[in-house]
Amino acid sequence: MYKSIFTTAGAYHDIAREGEGTDYWDEESSEALETLLSTLGIEEREEYVRAIKEKDPKNGNFSSDVQRILHDADSLDIMRVIGRFSFSKNHLCFYAFDPQQRSFCDQLINEIADFISITEKPKIRNELEHFSNDFYGDLVRLLFSEKNNKGTTRFPLITQLLQNDMQKILTP
Repeated sequence: MYKSIFTTAGAYHDIAREGEGTDYWDEESSEALETLLSTLGIEEREEYVRAIKEKDPKNGNFSSDVQRILHDADSLDIMRVIGRFSFSKNHLCFYAFDPQQRSFCDQLINEIADFISITEKPKIRNELEHFSNDFYGDLVRLLFSEKNNKGTTRFPLITQLLQNDMQKILTP
């Protein structure tokens, strides 16, 4: 259950965002998550709601791992705006956890950058933004459809990490 809440919190971290640049909508995004989790009857939601509301703490004083991870999700998304090669992975909390895991972290960052580049293609972006009735589900289905596109295996880490939590979305 908690992995699903966490995945949902990750998806909702910028749901109220109205523009690029400074994010003024963290509180509204946290309220949207609160409403969803409350509607679903999930009582253990405060940590996730607070992590979105305060995902960029002053002086880098994080209060929970959930907050750190949502901060990193938000930071990774900036690659969509500034590009993969202008992105500094050193600002990511998870990149500093265990230096022995750096190659895993690098591969994960590269997979995320690759998926961002797919979703930024004008045709796909337009379809998702203007015609999707299930934005989150459509993103997940796109990710898994691209996994084995053209005889290559793409996104092995991301799809492995999400496989179990996304079964309801992936099953027709």
